[in-house]
Amino acid sequence: MMHLSQHVQQQQHQEPAQAYEILWGLADHYLKTTAAIVANSHIPEETRTTLAGANVLTAIRCLEAILLSGVLSVRVEVRTRVLLAQILLWYCVNRSDAETHLQKATLLVQKTSDPTLNGLRFLMKDLQYKLLCESSKSALMVKPAKVLLKQACTEARAFNEYAWYYHFMQRRAELSINTNDTQAGLVILKEAVEVTDQRGDVEMKAALLILLVLYSLADSANAMASEAVAQLIPLFQSDGEALPINSSPILTIYYHLIHIPFLLRKGDVNEALQSLLKVQALAECNQNISHDGLTKIRIRRENGLEDVTLRLLGRSELFAFIFLISGVVHKSGDSYKSKRHLVEGLKLVNAELSASATPDSVPQLSQRRHWLSELKVIILRHQTEVCLLRGELCESLQCLRRLSQWAASTLPLQQRYSGLVALDWGMFCLTLGRWEQADQWFMAVERHQDNNIAAGQSLTMISQAHRILLYLTVLNKRAAGLQLLSAQQDSIGLRTLDDADTSDASPFQAYPHTAVAHIAICHYLSSISHLTSERSTIRGTKLHILQSIKHSEPLQASLLKYLSLSILGTFFHFTNLPQAKKIYQAAFALASRSRGERWCGTLTGLIADACEENSVDEIAVWRGKRREYEANVKEEYARVLEMLNEYNQEELHSTEGGPPVVPVTPLPQQSLAQIPRA
Repeated sequence: MMHLSQHVQQQQHQEPAQAYEILWGLADHYLKTTAAIVANSHIPEETRTTLAGANVLTAIRCLEAILLSGVLSVRVEVRTRVLLAQILLWYCVNRSDAETHLQKATLLVQKTSDPTLNGLRFLMKDLQYKLLCESSKSALMVKPAKVLLKQACTEARAFNEYAWYYHFMQRRAELSINTNDTQAGLVILKEAVEVTDQRGDVEMKAALLILLVLYSLADSANAMASEAVAQLIPLFQSDGEALPINSSPILTIYYHLIHIPFLLRKGDVNEALQSLLKVQALAECNQNISHDGLTKIRIRRENGLEDVTLRLLGRSELFAFIFLISGVVHKSGDSYKSKRHLVEGLKLVNAELSASATPDSVPQLSQRRHWLSELKVIILRHQTEVCLLRGELCESLQCLRRLSQWAASTLPLQQRYSGLVALDWGMFCLTLGRWEQADQWFMAVERHQDNNIAAGQSLTMISQAHRILLYLTVLNKRAAGLQLLSAQQDSIGLRTLDDADTSDASPFQAYPHTAVAHIAICHYLSSISHLTSERSTIRGTKLHILQSIKHSEPLQASLLKYLSLSILGTFFHFTNLPQAKKIYQAAFALASRSRGERWCGTLTGLIADACEENSVDEIAVWRGKRREYEANVKEEYARVLEMLNEYNQEELHSTEGGPPVVPVTPLPQQSLAQIPRA
């Protein structure tokens, strides 16, 4: 947000001190006193309100005295009226008077071509935009606001005022996103990035690219976000000496945060962990991160550089985002740490949402609240999935219920995230062994993607992978499963079995446009298709299993790895029991660290079967562990089914218009009541 004081300091006046200058100074003094009073928590709230109001009123009287003092120059009158409009808007004293002062100041500016008034000219446009947004009929003011901002951008370039140009371009992008046109907002930012290239504003380019990726939070793998990350890499990782980016620790924090998902997509989990450590170190060293997200960015001027202010994430929002990224990085390798970080991130988001809640915040959310709302959906999604990985079914159901309710709380969230919610319900039903219901949820994911770019191709890939597994194993739909598997293999250009990749090249080099996790999953599903085929070939199954293990190694994906190892162990079970036992034990160690108790029970049984016949004591130990795991799993299942019964009763007795208990999804069986009882 641009402030008048930035432009006042730039204007060097030649006149000696006049009465109006003294009154400007007095008004500024009373406003600073107001800010100090408001910030002083030791003063009782009622007293603070009284004192602050008195100081604001005195500041207004000082400025009104200037207007009553006689004939004024255009510059003095314009500046005084803009100051009055700013105060009246900031403190909500009188909107109509603020609008009147702006109109009179605008008429005065239109009659002169004085370049020293450019700062005031654009500050007035910014205040006019604020008036439109805060109008009681703000929904009807979207089109006039867009016209105003576009005109302001054009004029700012014409007057060579690029600080204001970048400011209004960010305003335009935010307005588009707030009115549920994210793609238009990203295009606007991309246009501004092109201008930074023409002018050589490197820091501003980095800041705008970071904003572009942040606004793509729900769809970080989309084309524009991926392109933005690719443009950021040389700005922060180049050895060149002409990069001013290196002197901006705040931008460096953002760069590492948005680069981490790109590294995970490539399978570079170790490098992602290193980047996360850098983020944490920089965040600890920079305790002065702005609470409102205002960040100084340098751009070029005729005689050097100019500091301008751009709004990024506020302190709490940034730390919530750091917790989310930390949770995602640790999700596959350390589920406990992942869960802990996600819980902390959710606490911050909930606190910020509560603090920013206003009666008119729905349906048109502010940019800050809009972004926090999406962040909450994504944190709840990962929290649900981590609990499922850990076998914590009751907690995963609680998270899933909160996710469903929050994603259905506003129409924009419902439209954007219905596919994501359907995916997590499908995985929950799959974990409970409700195959048909799981299949319906997974098919719903793909239907939602027809008019929703938020989840992107990754959700469709995950849902199809689960359907393939269901079709090839328990649902007896082998033909449909093979058809889906073939489509997945074609989509990533996976080589045929005879040509299976056995080189030392990284997965991302072999398939540069595909996430490494997708490649690993495709190999795993291919091994299942060979294993369940009547014409099963040991060589084909084994090759795909080895490829799945190879590609999952850099991902630190414990679940995929111990599932693949379990299948690999079956090849040695009847030919080389000691080798099979070693493989099962390696899989058990991974499953145990990931708290996959359901699979631990299966593996302990396999290990017992792989022990030598004369190892009676060892067999007894492993079978005892199996009974222990099975008892824990049965207990967890009993608790989650009891919770389902309670939720169903709540749903049946909920009052009309109350919050939804289950996801609002266009499925014939969308209620929890449709999940069969044990």
